[in-house]
Formats: sequence, structure tokens, C-alpha cells
Amino acid sequence: MIPVNNNRHIRYIWATVNRCADFSVIESLKLLKRDIAFQCIVVLTRQSRVAFPYHLISMFCTRHHRTPNCSTRKAVAVVELAICMPILVLVLFATIEACVMLQLQHNLAITAYEGARIGIMPGTNATSVQTQCEMLLVDRDIAGYTITLDPPDPSTMDVGDALTVTVEADCVANTVLAAMFFDGKILSESVVMLAE
Repeated sequence: MIPVNNNRHIRYIWATVNRCADFSVIESLKLLKRDIAFQCIVVLTRQSRVAFPYHLISMFCTRHHRTPNCSTRKAVAVVELAICMPILVLVLFATIEACVMLQLQHNLAITAYEGARIGIMPGTNATSVQTQCEMLLVDRDIAGYTITLDPPDPSTMDVGDALTVTVEADCVANTVLAAMFFDGKILSESVVMLAE
């Protein structure tokens, strides 16, 4: 390192660094030798007993890489958006469709259970089971449904006989979107109970 003994020269550089509010002043100071600038800051730090200005050392000793142009970054962002947006929209629609179908299947299971509970009671006929199931399905805004009983007439069952109530619904008639994922599918739920 080159020894610097001119104290006036050191104080001039330090005052210039302290006064600079524009980055161009710092850039002009980079024209000095790095060794001289480093010695000036070290000497002045020792004399004035202040904290060592590491940020100034990084200004003198590091290279500033050229940043990409703003228009180039905007173009890259537009391309990324054009690629990712259709995928995100597809995932969103698929999630909505799946949630609607899960809710539909849950409602069908509840309806079949309630219909079976009515069907296994003594003196119950098929009309009572159909009425109970239809009331629940209409209350839940379910369309395109079918209700099947096995045996068809619960009044003919003896105690301990099994009654199966099956409720089906078309996915297209109960979807929120255009049924792009469940086109032509039918959900079905069955409940089996023993006659009382």
C-alpha cells in the first residue's frame, strides 16, 4: 500500500465523502487508487474515533454489474404470466368442481340414510320413503336424481329383512361450472338397514 502522509489531502477527501448526496460524487472518488482511498478512510477513522464506514469500502472495492433493461424484465414477466395464468385458472376451476361434487355426494348419503330410516319402520310403504328422500333433495337444490328401493315395497318386509335405499344424481345437472371434469358422470350412494 502507498503511504499517505498529507493530512490536509486526507481531510479534503473525507469532507467530500461526507458532503456527497449524489452518487456521482462517489463515482468520481473511484478514480482514485483503491489503496489510497482505503488508507484515507482508515486514518480518518482512527483520528476521529468514529465507526468504520464499511459501506464506503464496498463502494470503492466492488464492481457494479449491469442490470437488465426495464423493458426486458417487463417482457419476461408478461411471458411468465401468459404461461402460468391458464394453469392457475385450470387448477382453480378443478378445485371448485371437486368441492361441489364432494358436497353432492355427502348430500346423497344423507338422503339415502334418512330414506332408509323411514323405510325400516313398521307400516311404512314406498311412497313414504320416496317423499322423505325427495323432500331432502329439493331442500338441497339437487336436480336429476333417482331413488331406488330394494325391495320396492318396504311394507312386505319382515323383521330383520334388509332394505337398500339407493340415491343417484347426475353431475352435469348439479355442477356450478360447465361440467368440464365430470361430464357424463353419475354419483350414487346406498344405505342398507334391517327392518324393525
